[in-house]
Amino acid sequence: MTARRFFDTNMLVYACDASEPAKQTRALELIAEAAAQADGALSVQVFGEFFHATVIRRKLLAADEAERIIHA
Repeated sequence: MTARRFFDTNMLVYACDASEPAKQTRALELIAEAAAQADGALSVQVFGEFFHATVIRRKLLAADEAERIIHA
């Protein structure tokens, strides 16, 4: 059985938040590694929370930017 990495909302938010460069860098590294190894996992709930956190609560992204990231 292949081990999978589950990413929570915070990981995706950190990847978009330049105000904490160390966290952003690490989040981007982990996401890229999981993508390269095809062992990352996300839930639909995480996508909804990500949209709310980045667009409504913290205003890090415009709605269309967040939507593009979710679809990617």
